[in-house]
Amino acid sequence: KAKELVLGVLYRSMTDAHQSRLPILQRGLTISALYVIHEGDIEKYAGSLSPAVAPGALTQPLSDLLSSGAARFADLTSFAVVSELATIADARAALKAKADAKDVFVTTGGTRTGAVLGWLTNSQLAKTE
Repeated sequence: KAKELVLGVLYRSMTDAHQSRLPILQRGLTISALYVIHEGDIEKYAGSLSPAVAPGALTQPLSDLLSSGAARFADLTSFAVVSELATIADARAALKAKADAKDVFVTTGGTRTGAVLGWLTNSQLAKTE
């Protein structure tokens, strides 16, 4: 279902909330992290279309972005994970250890499939240094 989300709706949600990124979570037995979509990912995709489309006007699903060359799939799934017992220093270290990651999810057990308890961005972590 996450791959069916409409890119224009995601983009408008980010701009309305004055956020530059949006986590996409999966609901199952627990709520786990799937992707982190950045404004720039959607903008790059919109600009790659012929003719180019305004990002907020996109009607394509997230699956189109994920399969395009406009965003590397690895970037959208490149986030660090720490356990609920982790410190801010642990979160910073996990972020630095994960190539291209800009986000850290706090999950039960510190696994990618653990329930999401929190979300930290590289910007937030930089403010704590």
